[in-house]
Amino acid sequence: MLNSNSNEPFLRMGAIELSLSQSEELFRAYVEAANDMVYTVDLVGKLTYMNSYGKKLLGCDDRDIVGRPYLEFVSPPFREKTAKAFGNLMSTGQLRDFEFVLQPRVGSEIYLEVNGQLLHRNGELIGGIGIGRDVTERKRIEKQLQMFSRAVESAYDSAVITDLNGEVLYANPAASRIFSWQLGELSGKNSEVFYPERRQTQWLIQQAIAGGWSGEILCNRRNGERFSALVSVGPICDERDNTTAVSFITRDITQQKQIEAELAAKNLELERASRLKSEFLANMSHELRTPLTAILGFSSILRQQIFGSLNPKQEIYIQQINQSGQHLLGLINDVLDLSKVEAGQMRLEIVPIALNELCEDTLGLVSEQARSRKLEVHHSIQLNLPPLMADELRVRQMLLNLLSNAIKFSEEGGQIGLDVEVREGDMQIVVWDKGIGIPEDKQHLLFQPFQQVDGSVSRRHEGTGLGLALTRRLTELHFGTIDVQSQEGQGSRFTIRLPLSHLSVEVISGYEASNEGQATQRLRMGW
Repeated sequence: MLNSNSNEPFLRMGAIELSLSQSEELFRAYVEAANDMVYTVDLVGKLTYMNSYGKKLLGCDDRDIVGRPYLEFVSPPFREKTAKAFGNLMSTGQLRDFEFVLQPRVGSEIYLEVNGQLLHRNGELIGGIGIGRDVTERKRIEKQLQMFSRAVESAYDSAVITDLNGEVLYANPAASRIFSWQLGELSGKNSEVFYPERRQTQWLIQQAIAGGWSGEILCNRRNGERFSALVSVGPICDERDNTTAVSFITRDITQQKQIEAELAAKNLELERASRLKSEFLANMSHELRTPLTAILGFSSILRQQIFGSLNPKQEIYIQQINQSGQHLLGLINDVLDLSKVEAGQMRLEIVPIALNELCEDTLGLVSEQARSRKLEVHHSIQLNLPPLMADELRVRQMLLNLLSNAIKFSEEGGQIGLDVEVREGDMQIVVWDKGIGIPEDKQHLLFQPFQQVDGSVSRRHEGTGLGLALTRRLTELHFGTIDVQSQEGQGSRFTIRLPLSHLSVEVISGYEASNEGQATQRLRMGW
């Protein structure tokens, strides 16, 4: 009969085995529930175990993992580095914070940070265990921070971060350049050194805490020199959205201010030159008209043969002298009118106009010119048009300019037209033709003084290029607009829109135009 004490070693061993089994189960349960990759490898680097999280990362199951070399799951550029790390683990017994990249079966690469240790069983080395944490998001944020840091460091504008008391926590190299401080000297300084008065710093910090501010203020360089700067301030918040710091972005605009001052001076000089040019043209036009009046008068008397008959050749010459004089007078009048507009000396006689009568009279003036070119003249004028408050002479001048151009640029036997109607509160006047049209790339020249669409020496159509420029200026003096639609070979369509204003005008005169042709009304008017 056995002594009961003889069974104690066996009972003790069984209890130990039960305890070890329970510990392994607890350990395995913990590993399976972990949010890190846990894996084991044998001495040659083949995987012997992978927890559920690791299999999920790789997109594999046990059949695809166990027994395969771990290097197969490492991104090729990192395999050599990872193999050296495994060798180091085998020789030293530990692996700390080693980073490499996994290549899963599907999806993007995964950055893994691993800590490893050797595995022993019954005192014998059997391999290693690794615990890897997915740091892909951290690496992405680190890259963004690096990019942001490089951008701030290389920025042309000064970037300074201070605490809520104004003490400098960070300053980029541009801050050193703009404020003339050594970069290392700014750390710990109060940002009040950047501004002439302490209250400026306090005010800017208050504006930043309130949500931000941007504007132009005076700043100080280290040597006391003041300069104009564009400053933007904003809050820097923690994860609870509490403002913990303030950012100051400063741009030195000294050079910009100098350029603006120079441009302003140049503009004044150009305005003066333009005014002198307009005055010169106006004076010269008056001077030219005096001898021209004599030429036209005497040629007219000679054509009437009051002082004796002329032979056929003399009649032809006298007629050519008179026609050339009339043409020159028209050019001089255009130059005089345009110079008056640009000099702000054009006076408008604002009266109610019966536009239908004015249009019929104007068509009559160009009828002979159109008949000589065998052109069909069409007109469509809305009945019962309301009176137009405008200068009758200048509106007639605009119509004559457009109709004369339509005739000039039409082929013989072609068609031109005049359409007038009220549309959207404006008086709309349209002059059209079926002539040669205007190339699209030349249309921007139409309303510029002394510009011809055909600028060649041998151009077919004479003229100074003032008619349309003057028409636009006169339209703008009436607070109207003019535009063109044209296609080469198919004709052109010019549209004038003049506002209908039922105003009682107490004073005649009254518009001035700047060099850009914009009108400034100086009428005393009552509704």
